[in-house]
Amino acid sequence: MDDLPREILRPILQAVRQEGYYNAINLLGLSLPFVKFEGAVSTHLSNGFMNDIWESIWLTDLTANLPAGLPPGSLNWGTNSYSAILARNACHFAPYSWYRWQDSYDKALAKAHEYYQTKNPETAREAWIHHGYADHFLQDSFAGGHLVNKTLVMQWFVEWASPKWFVSVPDWVEIQTMTTTRQPGIAARGLYSSSPDGVRDPQTDQEQPTRPERVKMSGVRAEASITQEVAYQNYLILLNNSVVQSSSLALHDYINKQGLYVASKDQSTPFLIYGDSTMLNGGDGVRIASETAHMSQQSIQDVLDRGTTTLTPDRIRNRFPTLARPEGSNDMLPLEQWCDSMRDRAQVEFSSVHDLVLSAVKPRIGHISADLTLFLLKLSRGGMEGYLGRGPDDWAVLADRDHAARLRVRVDGGDVYYGTEDDKWLSVGTQGVNKGYVGLYGWKTTGYPNWKYDVVSKRLTSSLGSGPMGMAEYSDGHIYCYAGSGYVPVQVEIEYVP
Repeated sequence: MDDLPREILRPILQAVRQEGYYNAINLLGLSLPFVKFEGAVSTHLSNGFMNDIWESIWLTDLTANLPAGLPPGSLNWGTNSYSAILARNACHFAPYSWYRWQDSYDKALAKAHEYYQTKNPETAREAWIHHGYADHFLQDSFAGGHLVNKTLVMQWFVEWASPKWFVSVPDWVEIQTMTTTRQPGIAARGLYSSSPDGVRDPQTDQEQPTRPERVKMSGVRAEASITQEVAYQNYLILLNNSVVQSSSLALHDYINKQGLYVASKDQSTPFLIYGDSTMLNGGDGVRIASETAHMSQQSIQDVLDRGTTTLTPDRIRNRFPTLARPEGSNDMLPLEQWCDSMRDRAQVEFSSVHDLVLSAVKPRIGHISADLTLFLLKLSRGGMEGYLGRGPDDWAVLADRDHAARLRVRVDGGDVYYGTEDDKWLSVGTQGVNKGYVGLYGWKTTGYPNWKYDVVSKRLTSSLGSGPMGMAEYSDGHIYCYAGSGYVPVQVEIEYVP
């Protein structure tokens, strides 16, 4: 937060203040003229789908270049934009939120102990910053709609959508591989236990310093014809999918509206909670959540003042809801089993997902990970240099870098495909006058080009071409995969871009 420039931080704070102000007015039943807070990045229109869409657009535009100060072409560019963080926000849902709270609380506690020894006011400030961040996850853990396992709900949606031809899900080739059967690890069920494995939420996963660590922490596995690396790419594509992401919101909103009876190790008598905009609808949940937040805050203050506290992390954590009442029952189930019991309800709520609108307007969220990259194909031959571009009628042509086709990889049935963001796929003409020409085709007409790149020779070949990618000896601007007379192979370099 300290690294954010004023021109980004202030508009966000003003938007938060404005939303809080108007929600308070509504709670009080007041009718006052609308006033836009000075400099606020977004205007709080209402609590609803369209407000969320516009707010997301405005905040993403404001934060598009975060993290700041990166060198040109960095693959981390844009990964801290609002929409990218939103795509990774499963950490705000149990059981992920418990560990996210613990991690930040422990940092706050360590800073408080450090302050007690040094009396450095900056260290005290850092303690409260870490604690403020932790507090958000504490409060999420008392919101009914946040007690579902978000990643698991997204997997349920994939399974629900599978037999429904009328449900529009972009990047379905990749998305369909992310079911509970094929990728059971990504839901991080181990976090429900006292001895969890190494799988964590998407945000924590993407904070790991190396790609192998991120692949491992994501929980993906190799299966069938899919390698672990391909499974990891498909996982990132799942997170980047606007339609699938919105499926978890449908169940989240339903539970928040209906309310949920929960209990905890410390609070064994079931109590009612709501969440987010319905938080104050009733029940003892507001009081218990507030008391727990105050305990957490007091523990930090105690350490700052005296170097010790009786309010241990376990005392605070034992108040978090870990039991919930399923629909149509008076029993209280452990949270994992309760979440599983909500699958039928989720399938009812999935019908409210705006799949057609999202598929048309914003099918993909954005650059959510440094590992989810696009690339350019740089071609060179005898001093001639350029990039594979998209020419008239979607034929591949030699272009400058500014007009290069931005490509992504798809692996389907073990075959490798290269495609654009608007779902045009690189292939090779096989008949008539188009034989050997490289072009961009619709997915259903692309055939089986199965691209293979040799990093040593820098040759790119296709199973549909008679030779490696090249150009005519007297270049006509087109790109070919042809071995006939007058055609010369080119060296191909893959250049990754954010």
